[in-house]
Amino acid sequence: MSENVFVDRFSKQTQSYARARPGYPRELYRFLAEKAPDTQNAWDCATGNGQAAIQLADFFSNVFATDASAEQISRAFPHERITYSTATAEQSGLKDHSVDVITVAQAMHWFDLNLFYTEVQRVARPGAIFAAWAYGFAQAENKDIQKFFEYIGKELLSNYWDPHVFKIWRGYEKLPFPFERISHDPWEIKVEWTRDDFVQYMMSWSASQKFLDQTGKDIIEATDNKIMDVWLDGQEKIVFRTPLTTLIGRVK
Repeated sequence: MSENVFVDRFSKQTQSYARARPGYPRELYRFLAEKAPDTQNAWDCATGNGQAAIQLADFFSNVFATDASAEQISRAFPHERITYSTATAEQSGLKDHSVDVITVAQAMHWFDLNLFYTEVQRVARPGAIFAAWAYGFAQAENKDIQKFFEYIGKELLSNYWDPHVFKIWRGYEKLPFPFERISHDPWEIKVEWTRDDFVQYMMSWSASQKFLDQTGKDIIEATDNKIMDVWLDGQEKIVFRTPLTTLIGRVK
């Protein structure tokens, strides 16, 4: 199958995805606005539920948020400055040389990059900023919970991940990048999750959905609810941290 054929991996868990996925550092969006040639128009590609688009709207006058999943778009967060539409990364439907920044949050590993970069060049204004980012496995401050987390993600689900996900785990290091790189201080994601928050996050993985479809059990049932043993107080909040992998550059 060609990489630019869209496969909808997240619509079945759209609601849990919207609730469970952590946000991104506000400093990232401020940095993009400062580096962009203008703050009129932003394109958030593969917007999903609009998580990044909402933040971009604080810094840009107009945000065009696209996703190939009509289901995701139908459930996206509404905002007066955001225009949502169903479109692939490789065919956005935007006007030539019309946007000051192009963003891709937690999604570029799914794209046909040759076609996508051609689309970026088409829609970008001279000097526009391109930014893609992603996060991999978080680290819990509680060692027992981290061990359980690693077991679920890297053992129980080892045969259920799409190979594209491993590009995130490698920090996007082998992805081609044709733009002039812009350096910046590192960013990280920090969240404080209750036990239910943590479970919802793991359930939002595409691999978890595939596991459920193929085995008839969710990942918690499959481990005989051992999460209850390592996280006794379900209301206790545990800190998780993960560095943000970024590819940021200027489009010439």
